[in-house]
Amino acid sequence: MEIPLLQVQWGNEASAAWGTPVAGAVKGMGIESFELNAIVEAQVAPERRGSLTPGFISIPNLVGAAGNAQGVVTYEDLPYWLEMLDGMVVPSGAGPYVRAWASPGVPVLTGATRIRTQTFLYGNTTDGVYRMPGGVLSKLNIKGNQGEMWTFAADLLGKTVDVGALAALSDRTVTPVRGVDTVLYIDAWGGTIGTTTIATTAFSFELDVDTKRGMKQHLGNLGYSGYTHPETWEATLKLELEFNATSKAYLDAIISGTLFQRQVRIKSTNGTNIVQLDFAGSQGNQPKIFTDKDGVSTVEVELTALYNPTLADWLKASITNSVAVLL
Repeated sequence: MEIPLLQVQWGNEASAAWGTPVAGAVKGMGIESFELNAIVEAQVAPERRGSLTPGFISIPNLVGAAGNAQGVVTYEDLPYWLEMLDGMVVPSGAGPYVRAWASPGVPVLTGATRIRTQTFLYGNTTDGVYRMPGGVLSKLNIKGNQGEMWTFAADLLGKTVDVGALAALSDRTVTPVRGVDTVLYIDAWGGTIGTTTIATTAFSFELDVDTKRGMKQHLGNLGYSGYTHPETWEATLKLELEFNATSKAYLDAIISGTLFQRQVRIKSTNGTNIVQLDFAGSQGNQPKIFTDKDGVSTVEVELTALYNPTLADWLKASITNSVAVLL
């Protein structure tokens, strides 16, 4: 089977109990790679039978699933991943449509704004299709580099992997998010985010969010019976900045021992399409001084997520596009 002939589809499980398979409703665009991995655990009973034979009795104890997706960030499809991260939202506007997310301090597991869970399907109609119901996002990474398209990577957990069937879905027109359309803003901790443009300085950014979500298994269940939020989230934002007067001021503040806390907005605009990521954080790791970007001296700064009372969160996102309904 040739890899380019495979496709990814997904369907929202909003109207079904978690892990109940639903048909594909969206054909994934811009997906560079995708994996579905069956988790199967069996146990060999330890015994003393007067023999050095490794075992005589074996039973299955767990059947589960995991996966990951990587690809190009588009204005049309990033909302699906953000709904898996922060919850489903109702758009405002009448075309273009605006969707806004705030990172929840308490997980929303039911109702119209609950975390989106999906059935993922992968394969082709000739060679076979496998599906993963109960798809839950555990980690999300978004990167942007000058002169390139933004990319994403998503780690997934699921209830199981079994045989599925693709729906007859058409390709969709999507618009990649580009570095050349991206503007960086960095503002003081108590200031208004989106005020101070950092021009001709940034080369790249990388946002990494780990929800720490996991799966749970109860007595009487061979598979997972649900997902959990056992730990607080972790998130970082890395910025690669040309060494100039602006970035030198950040570096000098950090190495002086002064508490370095900032609000950062990353905004990309293409026509009426907009992606906006707002992040609040504190310097958590030592900066990298005089690193090299194609012969240009740079500084690499990493912020660790921290609640900001002015932003009233640590991560917010907003997307404007022409998609009326997320299927």
